[in-house]
Amino acid sequence: KEGNVRHARDPHVIKVDNHYLLVYTAMHKNGCPAVGGMISNDLLHWEDIGPILYRPMPSKDWLPESINIQALDDGNWILIASQSPGLEYYISSDPHHWHDIEPQSIEFINGDKDQVVAPEIIMKNDSTQEWLIAFFESNNNRMFLGMLDLKTEPWTLKKISSL
Repeated sequence: KEGNVRHARDPHVIKVDNHYLLVYTAMHKNGCPAVGGMISNDLLHWEDIGPILYRPMPSKDWLPESINIQALDDGNWILIASQSPGLEYYISSDPHHWHDIEPQSIEFINGDKDQVVAPEIIMKNDSTQEWLIAFFESNNNRMFLGMLDLKTEPWTLKKISSL
């Protein structure tokens, strides 16, 4: 297969109504990268629901990693993915289906946006629409903290240089 896609990497679990949704980096049966999904009522027994996000393109053009799904206050859901390179997000009313949604880029305002990988949401402040996230920069393989600002258009990520 083309690229370096690893199937079932970077798992992320979130509660959705009366079940849990597990998402992970996946490989579609036709060889293109995807985001896989499974659901469970008890965290012991899982049902594969197939890809929840699929874009028919080679992994050199799109490679989702470190998938995060979060609920928004307005009832919508957000999926944030490291797309190697850079970060992108999707907004959907259904956390199980993201296929036809156009991705939006997240701007990295104090660094090279193509170096940001593996974002993890640490804490959400929905009242200020600012989220604390951890991420790596691929050019130095170090972890950083940053503030993701959802009020801006496009959304921006600012590396925290001091606390």
